[in-house]
Amino acid sequence: MIIELFGPPGVGKTTFAHALVARLRECGCGAKLAASYRPSERPTVAGGDGPTRTWFPAMRRVGRPVIESLVAASRLPRDSCEARAATALRNLFPPHDIVMALKLRQYLLRLSSTWHHAACSDAIVVFDQAFVQFICTLLSLNGEAIPDRVEAALDALPSPDLLVRLSAPSEILGVRLSERRRRLSAIESLFELDPETNRGSLQIADRLCELVERRNWITASVESCDERSLATAIQHIAGIVATLRNRPPARSGAAFEGAA
Repeated sequence: MIIELFGPPGVGKTTFAHALVARLRECGCGAKLAASYRPSERPTVAGGDGPTRTWFPAMRRVGRPVIESLVAASRLPRDSCEARAATALRNLFPPHDIVMALKLRQYLLRLSSTWHHAACSDAIVVFDQAFVQFICTLLSLNGEAIPDRVEAALDALPSPDLLVRLSAPSEILGVRLSERRRRLSAIESLFELDPETNRGSLQIADRLCELVERRNWITASVESCDERSLATAIQHIAGIVATLRNRPPARSGAAFEGAA
């Protein structure tokens, strides 16, 4: 089973993914996390004026994708649906420069390989962000996109067994993003979207949620504003997962309504 999370930057996708995997394991499920890599979320070393970080996380953020891309290239079948989805996304949203093209190609290659092997696994694999989030990021970077291309991109994607939309009030998102940027080193900040782009992604996520719900995907929407709402949301999604595991494999296309 594949569970995919998506939502605007700062909504807490990685935090939610870790908590969900922990809860599923407590319930006796074989669950694991396919997480994106954000070095700034790793523990810091306290200095005289508070947390300080070294330059090693930034080096890992640059070097790790290159190494993982080489591994992924050898593991992903070229005729797989994930490889075809990656090709479709590159063709529908061509990058503006060669550097961005290389970065997107590396990311899609690693994501496609991880998703392909997760689909073949008996475990519950939680992606803190994957294909839907990738489209959200592309639209944020490129501004307005041709609606037909967005529809075609969604049609090309491999569908998760459960797509979870995370949301939070814009005020909370702003505070979280400001705190995130404060913790970044100068090199790490180069990998982050600017505040204006992040604000625009909120509306894009809303629009993608509407488009996805029209398709034959099982979806759920929850809020994660604080520890209390996070716990309620985790309980809600864990209940949906239990229901899905006890039902026939055919998809119903119905959305699980209700926000925690």
